[in-house]
Amino acid sequence: MEEIQARQAEFEEVLGFKSPEDIKDFRIEVEKIGDLIVSEERLEEILEPRYTMKEKVLRAEQIK
Repeated sequence: MEEIQARQAEFEEVLGFKSPEDIKDFRIEVEKIGDLIVSEERLEEILEPRYTMKEKVLRAEQIK
């Protein structure tokens, strides 16, 4: 447990955290980034079938 706390303190020092508020702000930003990544992956899941269908329609039009 002490090793984990020591590593965390070292990490916080390297990042230049001066107060617990800095750490809290950093964690909030990391969560936001994580949410954006998840949102982007979800958006790709939603849009992929639409692009696939559009490609099929375009190919069908070219064949005509």
